[in-house]
This record gives sequence, structure tokens and C-alpha cells, in this order.
Amino acid sequence: MEASHYGLGPRGDRKTIHKEAFVI
Repeated sequence: MEASHYGLGPRGDRKTIHKEAFVI
């Protein structure tokens, strides 16, 4: 699931995705 977030990116920001991924 984390990989999906990295590829898609709801905000289009890798940094934000990385932070969210860590939280999830």
C-alpha cells in the first residue's frame, strides 16, 4: 500500500508522501 502512495501521490509531493507513509 505504501508503494501505491509513493507512485500516485495524492498531493504530488514525494516529501509529503514519505511523511504520510511513515505515519501509516
